[in-house]
Amino acid sequence: MRFSILTSVFVLLASNLSFAQTFQITEISPHKVGEMEEWFEFRVEGEVDLTQYKVSNGKNKSKPLDSSFASETSGYYFFEKSPVSLANDGGVIQILNLNEEIIHEAVYPKTKKGSTKNFDWAEIWHWSDVGQKFVPQRYHTDGDPNFSHTRGAPNTDVPTPSDQFRILVSEVSPDWQREGYDFIELAVVSGPDRINLRSLEIKHNGTQLWRFDRSEWVSPGDLLVWYVGTDTTTKMSDEIFHTAAKEGLSAGSGTIELNALEGTSSETNLDAVCWRDEVLSQTEAKRVQKFRDAGHWQGDCVEISQLIDNESLARDEDFLDTHTAPDWQRHFNGSAGQKNTVQNSPPQAVIRIQGSGKTIGTPPFSLNVTGEDSSDPDGLKDIESYTWKLDGDIFSEKANPANIKLETAKIYQLELTVKDHSGASSTARQTIVVANRVSAPSASNSTEFKAHLKASLASNPADSPSNLSAPERKEDFFAPVLTNKEFVTALFAARKSQSKVLSSVEVITSPKEISDPWPRRIKLPKIVRQRLHKNIGLIWDWRLAPWAAGVGSTSDGAIDQNSERFAIGFGVP
Repeated sequence: MRFSILTSVFVLLASNLSFAQTFQITEISPHKVGEMEEWFEFRVEGEVDLTQYKVSNGKNKSKPLDSSFASETSGYYFFEKSPVSLANDGGVIQILNLNEEIIHEAVYPKTKKGSTKNFDWAEIWHWSDVGQKFVPQRYHTDGDPNFSHTRGAPNTDVPTPSDQFRILVSEVSPDWQREGYDFIELAVVSGPDRINLRSLEIKHNGTQLWRFDRSEWVSPGDLLVWYVGTDTTTKMSDEIFHTAAKEGLSAGSGTIELNALEGTSSETNLDAVCWRDEVLSQTEAKRVQKFRDAGHWQGDCVEISQLIDNESLARDEDFLDTHTAPDWQRHFNGSAGQKNTVQNSPPQAVIRIQGSGKTIGTPPFSLNVTGEDSSDPDGLKDIESYTWKLDGDIFSEKANPANIKLETAKIYQLELTVKDHSGASSTARQTIVVANRVSAPSASNSTEFKAHLKASLASNPADSPSNLSAPERKEDFFAPVLTNKEFVTALFAARKSQSKVLSSVEVITSPKEISDPWPRRIKLPKIVRQRLHKNIGLIWDWRLAPWAAGVGSTSDGAIDQNSERFAIGFGVP
C-alpha cells in the first residue's frame, strides 16, 4: 500500500550509508486509538525489493515484510497494523536484512494517550527532516483535522523541533492604555528560514491565552503581537492576533509562559517572565517558584509599581535572556510590532492661575497656581517632574504648589518646567505684576504709570525698532505690546474716571482683530493725542522701548491665532 507522509521521531541510522538512504521510518503510532490499530510508516528512496527485509521491535523475533511490497519504487508505505508489537513506554523499530543485520533503526520515547470531551486521543510520532528527529502530535478519534496523522503522505505540517529555533517574549504591556487593551509581543530570534509554530502555546497566569492548532510559518526577525482583552479571538494578519480569553493582562502580579509542543510528551518551555506590583500574590508566588525550580526564572520578578500609561516592559534589541529581571527595561512608549526603541513625544507645560485667575494685584498679592493642565501625548503619567521658579529661584516641585505671597511691588517672572520619563521637557512662563494702585493723574502717578508700563514692555521684548523703516518711525502712533490683559485694564481704569478722553483709546485684545501687519497704526484725533500726552505723559522717549514689530505673528508673517499678547495704541504729540 503506497501513500505519502512526513512527520517526526528520534532515529538512529545504521553505519551503512547506502542502506540508510534507502529506508527512513517516518511515522509511529504505538497506541491503539478507537478502531485504529498501532502502526508505523516508512519511506523508501529508490527501487528496492522489500521482500528481502524484515522488521523487529528489538525484543521479539523479527518478521518479514509483506510480500505485497515486492519490487517497489520510491514512496511512503505503512502497515495498518504493525507486524510487531510497539511498546507504549517507548521502544525501537528496526529494519533488518535477511541476515538479521540492522539496516535502519528508529527509537521513540514514552507515548501519551488520553481523552478529551469523550474523544480518545494518542500521540503519533512524526519524523522531521529539518530537525532530524521525531516530534509528537495528537491524533483524535473524532476526526478533528487539527489533530490528525498524515499516514501515507509527506509530513508537511510537522512543528519545527523546539531546539531548532529561538523565540522569546520581547514585550509585555500589563497596563497599556493607548488602544484600550494590553498586548504581548513575541520575537522570532533565530532558526531556519521557515519555522512551524504549530502547537505553540502562550499562557498568562497559568491560563492558556493562545495555542496554534494549525501550522503557523514564521521566519527569524518576525515580530508577532497578541492584543489581549479584545472582543474576539482570531488571527487578524500574519503578525497580529486578538484574544478575548482575558479582560487584559494582570496589572498586579503576572506571568507569561511560552511553551512548544503543548500537551505532548515533548512539551518544552521556551520562555517565561514574571512581574509584580510591589509584591507577588500568593498564587503567582507559587507559580514563580516553579519557574525557579525548573530553571526558567531566577531571582525577583520585574517591578511594575511605577509603570505609567502606555508604558511596557521590553527586552533590548540584543534579546538577552538570563531569566532575570535585568533582561527587561521600561519602554516609555510601548511599540507593539516594532523594534523596542524609545519613541517619545515631549510634554507641554501649562500654567493656570487658580481662584480669581488674576496675574496683577497690589501687595501683598496671593498667587495660587497649578500645573495640572500640563499634558503629554504619551499619557499624563509620562510626566515625571514639575519644577516651579519665581524670578529664577525654585520654590516648588509639585504639580500643585502651595500659595505664595508677593509682598513687593514689582514685575515677577513665573516659570514652570515639566519633564517626562524620557528626559524631554517643556517650559511655560507667566508675567505677574504687583503694583501700588494709581488713583489720580498727578505728576507722580503719571511717572509711576510710565514706570510700570515701561517695565512691562521690557519684560516682554519684541523686535528691535530697527525692523521698522525710517518713515514709519516718524508716524505719530505706535503699538507697544503687553502680555497681561488685567494689567492693561487696571492701568486704564485708574484714569478712566479722571479723563473721558481715555475711553477713546483703542485696546486690541485679540490678534483675531488685527487685519494690518504689526505695528498697527491707531489714528486718533489730534485733541485726543494732546489729552493723552497731557494726562499720561507719553513722550517721544517711549520710542526707545521695544516695538511690536513681528509680535503676534508666525514666521511666515501670518497672524498667530493662539497668541496671548495684547496691544494698546498710544498717541504721541
